[in-house]
Amino acid sequence: MKEKGLYVIFSTLVPMYLSVFLGYGSAKWWKLLTPEQCNGLGKYINYIGLPMLVFKATSQANFYVMDSRFAGADSLQKVALLFGLFTWLVFCRSGRFEWVITVVVLQGMVWNLIVLLMYEFKAAQKVLSTSNGERVEATGVSNVSPLEGGAPEEVTVEASSGRYEENTVDIDDRDDDQGPPPSQMKSSTRSIVGVVFRKFITNPNTHASVLGLVWSLITFKLKFKTPIMMQGCISINSSTVLGLVMFSIGLFIGLQLKIISCGVRSLAFSLLAKFLLGPMLMAVTSIALGLRGTILHIAILQAALPLANSPFIFAQEYDVYPDLVSTSMIIGLVLATPILLIYKIILDKL
Repeated sequence: MKEKGLYVIFSTLVPMYLSVFLGYGSAKWWKLLTPEQCNGLGKYINYIGLPMLVFKATSQANFYVMDSRFAGADSLQKVALLFGLFTWLVFCRSGRFEWVITVVVLQGMVWNLIVLLMYEFKAAQKVLSTSNGERVEATGVSNVSPLEGGAPEEVTVEASSGRYEENTVDIDDRDDDQGPPPSQMKSSTRSIVGVVFRKFITNPNTHASVLGLVWSLITFKLKFKTPIMMQGCISINSSTVLGLVMFSIGLFIGLQLKIISCGVRSLAFSLLAKFLLGPMLMAVTSIALGLRGTILHIAILQAALPLANSPFIFAQEYDVYPDLVSTSMIIGLVLATPILLIYKIILDKL
């Protein structure tokens, strides 16, 4: 039985690692794809393939038979995690919003809409980052250099276009140590909130999540089966994106100077957050809501499952530690099996 179990595990891992290897070789050795082409592939996955996968996963979930206490413990774990991270962000000088997003993503949170909203807010936040005379683009995917010569410029947000834009205003007559007028900052902030909201509600992943939820509630309530043609359209695209995400991770790693470009310390922290912090927090919230026995074990083990494919796509699209997320996903897949076995042994002895 153990040999059969190991065979099943390797049968799942080998196809994924083959896709990663092919992507790595395509960028590192064979030079089949340029960085621009890799970026185009990421756009396809993010705006076409991933929404199909999100809709499939959401629409096939039967929320009517879901264990309420299990769902409550899972939700409470995520709320507690968000509260702790934002408390650290507000009261600690070392707190960074990028790390808040990354830790949330590394926990494999299924609240894709919240994660997406956080990424959109981070992209908008860059518009206001004008310190040290830097012009910062709000797309979240490129680094820009300081202005060369001339007067410093102030970045505002154009909300009417539905995307982040820069309007530069000469501020020669302002003292170097004087910030923008409060009224202008309030106007910029309101504009950013409006643009973030518009981008959020027009994102295909938002549409897929909402439509998937509505479709699930209708079909399972009315005992209605999804038409075969519709199933085929969703299945072929969602299955394709699974391989493309792993291939894209390989491409990204192949374009880096080092395989572990994020640094060993950052990688170790991310793995501890995933395989130790998540399960421990899940255990606390589950016990607090009265979960015991097998259902408690399942709750803790699911918190230690390896990451889904979507976190890397979001991290790459918004340029928030994609090197860390990609490396954590690859190494996490290898470590997940022995760690889950250790957790299972410990839980069985309790």
